[in-house]
Amino acid sequence: MKPLFALAISLVMLTGNYQKPGTDRPADDMLYPASAMNKLRHIVDSLNLKFKVCDLNKVYLSKPQARAHHISLEGLQSKTALADMEAGISYDRFLARYPMATVDPDLLTVAYDGKDYKTHEPIVAFSNVNGKGSYSLEVPKDTAEALGDLRGKWVTSFDKYGEGSVQAFYFTENPAQRPIPEKYGRWIQYVDCLVDTTSRIFTEKAEHAGRTYLSKLHPAADALNGYILEVFPRQRGKQKMTDKEIQEWVEASNAWEAQRAHRVDSLQKASSKFRELFAAAVEEAKQLGSDNDYIDEYIERYHSPELALQLKRNRIVVGGCSMDDSPRIHAMNIARLSAETIQWDIFLRAHLDIMNDYFERVSDGSWAQEGRKTYIRELEVLDINVPDLMMGIVLRAGNVNGNHYFGSVGRIGRSITESVNAKEMEARIMDMITDPGLDDYNRAIAYYLFKNYNYYLPDKATQRRNTVSLEVAMKTLPHYLTVNIERE
Repeated sequence: MKPLFALAISLVMLTGNYQKPGTDRPADDMLYPASAMNKLRHIVDSLNLKFKVCDLNKVYLSKPQARAHHISLEGLQSKTALADMEAGISYDRFLARYPMATVDPDLLTVAYDGKDYKTHEPIVAFSNVNGKGSYSLEVPKDTAEALGDLRGKWVTSFDKYGEGSVQAFYFTENPAQRPIPEKYGRWIQYVDCLVDTTSRIFTEKAEHAGRTYLSKLHPAADALNGYILEVFPRQRGKQKMTDKEIQEWVEASNAWEAQRAHRVDSLQKASSKFRELFAAAVEEAKQLGSDNDYIDEYIERYHSPELALQLKRNRIVVGGCSMDDSPRIHAMNIARLSAETIQWDIFLRAHLDIMNDYFERVSDGSWAQEGRKTYIRELEVLDINVPDLMMGIVLRAGNVNGNHYFGSVGRIGRSITESVNAKEMEARIMDMITDPGLDDYNRAIAYYLFKNYNYYLPDKATQRRNTVSLEVAMKTLPHYLTVNIERE
């Protein structure tokens, strides 16, 4: 499978030779053509100018957060325990009555607004940051609002399976928000300046395509591809092949693919039948959409990059397994076409999704995640203020605009190691950890960010020095937060 995936990636990554003036880093592995990068830089220049002249007109607030105990109990007593919780039993009395309950005490617990994935009704989800385990409870939003001040109250969840089980958070204080200091607020605002909160990568009518090559009935597209294979037949594999035959088939397939674009170019110029079939395929794609990357490529080359982009935005590709790179390839093509057609809002969201590895997969193993690059350099050569952007998408605020872009702590930590601004961002993260003016949740996020960053540093000596520095910084955190903060 690997050679085929490598081949597919090579076909869609149309690289350029753009290099930011003043850098000595080679630019032979860029994802996007030089012409597109130069055009995008002009957009970034205007956005940076806009940001510099605007004042911070919004006070960002932290996510609602509070200290709470987590309790779980399984078996016949769980229903009685749930009734006692709903009746408002005190925490100490509960522990005395149910000594078999499992307790994880004094956790930083954060509240998130969301929607139930089945009913789409508004919910409030509560999750802990530190502790022995990872817990999450969801309650309808109106239920959470009816509870009011949560200090001294239970938020519960009951599972009827088997003899039943109950889990709950008992809050020792009411979840509260606190202002995020202005210097961090500027980073959050920079994200909203660059990443349009009204934009979407995929259109409202986008359908999940599963794998890129899963198809509906597209007779015109099939006829076009069939004609190309008729003129330029490729070697077919047998049902059962030896290792040598497999290798020969892969090499022949790679050679055919390497010449495909050149061959199709010759057909487009010389064959009236090709042009007729292609015109029919274009009209079909306009009506039915497209689920074939080859057809998208031909539409881009011989008709309209804008239409090719629209077709890709109308389908969401889901990976079949860890080694299935089709979702990333699809996003790379969307980002590349957005860059070519100067649609900044789509480009940046698509590229950030590539960096953060935000894709749907049926399954995904950590061993496969290691091979996925972050491509932070593409942002650096655009003259984006990368430290502000990276820190801004990592910080969590409760009153940001809808569709605000939040980054993955693990992926951003890794991307920082690949950045020319790594040392600056390392210092910023350490400042966040040790800043008592920042809320506990964001300080904990900064801690995990530094851990991920340090893990991916190639130099072991630097890792050891950073570990010592992090241990010193941890002493500035509230003691309750450092208990069991090392859990994965």
